[in-house]
Amino acid sequence: MAVIVTTRKPRALLSSIKEGIADGTVTTWISDSDGDFTLSSDAWKHKAWLRPTAKEETLALHIFPPKDTTMSMAVYAAYHARFIEMLLRYFDDKFKSVRATALPVEPDRVSST
Repeated sequence: MAVIVTTRKPRALLSSIKEGIADGTVTTWISDSDGDFTLSSDAWKHKAWLRPTAKEETLALHIFPPKDTTMSMAVYAAYHARFIEMLLRYFDDKFKSVRATALPVEPDRVSST
């Protein structure tokens, strides 16, 4: 599953998200040194990461589980839903639409088991 954001300025949106995390406006997410996002709550932290890729008019986020771990459907769903929620809450004026694919797409790393 991927989160696909349609925006005229994908790199600017990505920068705004990272700034929001850094300045404490967005408290539900953490950005790591690789630029990936993970939820900040103790219950969900480091259960998965969303890796952003900015392309022309889209910002795509693909999910990756911790190394040597199978991701549960609860984690899978929560990460996508909560990222979309954060976008709608704080950055609704910076994108046109957002969607999540129903199944994993390349380069998502999700086990089918």
